[in-house]
Amino acid sequence: MDIRHDNYNDSLIEEVVGLLNTGGGNVYLNYLNDEDSENLANDLSMIAPEVKGLIDCEQFADGMFMIKVARGSERPYFLADKGMEKSSYYFNDDYCELMNERQLDEYDYGDYESWRYRGSKLSFKAWLDELDSRNLKCSEEELKAFGLLGTDGLYTNLAYWLSDQCFLITRLISEKGNLEFKGSILSQYHDIITYLSYIEEERLSAIKEALLNAYLHYDYRYKGSVIVRIDDVVDVVSLGGVVEGLDEKAISLGAVYCRNPRLMALFKRLKYASNCGNGLKIISKYGYYEAAKGVFVAHINLKDKKVYREVAINSSKSENKLVDEEKETIIINYLKENEEINRQKAQDLLSLAKTATYQCLQQMVEEGKIIRSGKGKNVVYKLGL
Repeated sequence: MDIRHDNYNDSLIEEVVGLLNTGGGNVYLNYLNDEDSENLANDLSMIAPEVKGLIDCEQFADGMFMIKVARGSERPYFLADKGMEKSSYYFNDDYCELMNERQLDEYDYGDYESWRYRGSKLSFKAWLDELDSRNLKCSEEELKAFGLLGTDGLYTNLAYWLSDQCFLITRLISEKGNLEFKGSILSQYHDIITYLSYIEEERLSAIKEALLNAYLHYDYRYKGSVIVRIDDVVDVVSLGGVVEGLDEKAISLGAVYCRNPRLMALFKRLKYASNCGNGLKIISKYGYYEAAKGVFVAHINLKDKKVYREVAINSSKSENKLVDEEKETIIINYLKENEEINRQKAQDLLSLAKTATYQCLQQMVEEGKIIRSGKGKNVVYKLGL
């Protein structure tokens, strides 16, 4: 494919990325002054992954400038300062367009934690502080060994979860009020344990195990939250539930299979997790846990009275009241930060089927917690008055 421009412009670098991701080709410029030449060099340096050997520039005697682009083998290529989702271009016939999420998914394989991070910049204050407290170094090779960098030198999803920009939020709900813990999952874990330090050590150890289980086995494909509810019982609720191939009985017998093996290995290296199936035994000493497809709940009793398991989450006849309340909390917390929510967004947050999501929203409408507005595909929900 040959593309021609009179002079340098902003769309040129997008076309170069598009050629790298499609079939290669040539970009011709009738004129390129010194300032534009410097801008072009800067733009080319922002392409990720490394494009050495894939792009060759040549200027002819008549002043015409050519950028020869070969099809890359580490697709998708993108602009590092904008991130993968906002700058992975490709050519659809003669048009340069952004790749959609489905197209990007086709380039990723293996565990979700090993996929390339699709955003732009990340920072790692909490991670570096953790390493410094343990006298550990953080070279590029060690980042690759930990799984934070891929073989192409780009950050992975695992790096995103450990970064200060991690999307996951731990929401604490109690009679004293609600709190949100943000940032790296490492800092969230430390901050909430510090907040709960008034609890006696043995029961706090069970809460630690419940939180570790929540973070290590969370299904990070879903942009939800970890919920910690405090009363006479501490409930820790996380999305993900039982990994396919296991059931609750197998888990109770000590069977271990981690949804995020690299994250587990990293926490083991930091001596937080043992990966021996003992965590659930510690939880069971002071309460119980419930595991099903889509959600995991740990209940830690803060008093001496026995905590009884009244309703199982995976019962086909009834649904745990706690889980209903947590679903509503997720929707309400979202609406406190956003003006409205539609059914699809609610379905993504709750990790539920379409019908179950509708039933949850309808129940909240009937209880006056949210208001339904619009018709058909334009229906949205807002906080109740």
